Amino acid sequence: METKNHAVAYVDGSYSNNIAGYGVVFFYEDAKEPEYFSGRCKNASMNNVSGEIEASLFAVNKALEYGCSSVDIFYDYIGIEYWATGAWRAKKEETMAYRDQMNFFKGMIDIQFHHVEAHTGDRWNEKADDLAINAVLGKKEEKIQEIDTYDAKDRGIKPECSAAIRRFYQKKDHKFKDFMQLKVGGIDRFSRLKEEDLEDMILSEMKETIEKGIHDPSGYNNVLKWMLRGLSLDDAMHKVNVDYEIASNCTYY
Repeated sequence: METKNHAVAYVDGSYSNNIAGYGVVFFYEDAKEPEYFSGRCKNASMNNVSGEIEASLFAVNKALEYGCSSVDIFYDYIGIEYWATGAWRAKKEETMAYRDQMNFFKGMIDIQFHHVEAHTGDRWNEKADDLAINAVLGKKEEKIQEIDTYDAKDRGIKPECSAAIRRFYQKKDHKFKDFMQLKVGGIDRFSRLKEEDLEDMILSEMKETIEKGIHDPSGYNNVLKWMLRGLSLDDAMHKVNVDYEIASNCTYY
């Protein structure tokens, strides 16, 4: 087999009805067309994050299989990098196993991580998302579905919210009104979760950053909820601050 020096992989995960899936778009060095890989996870204990983890480990394994000395992993869930680098403390069995495996891989291959904002139109990130979703649904790769509805269902959010987040990330320079237009669309999976449940899903390493970045301490939980719905940390804090400013300037009779 011809040895390739470098690989690039776009990874994503999905979850629905107790099934987690992963998707990987994999480029060899100098390859014009990627290879597509997908499958279901044996362990779905962390919902779509299980798929994210499986996709990342698969990508590194594939790079090693082809004799690569380095691999760039493009992801949209920040834990993929933060658990591997130690920026987040792994607390669950699955995240500890992921951290340990990545540390083992680092002795054999150079791994670089790159964050891509979800649902911003990045071609290969969207493709990895499609692959993961279709793995969960049991569909072949060729039968790509429109992902708006499945994305919302997968993340436990309302379709209106998913669509609003997509529109939001289609813009580059976000203004006050753009954050105003982000709406939950009703009660969703995260609306009634308590702080300890939210932190268990996001991880508490971000707590200090959030507390420093919001105007009102009572908005902490809402930042976590908006992150789980698909906003980045900075945008989630900005959204909560905008909502606080609006509420503070309203007069009730």
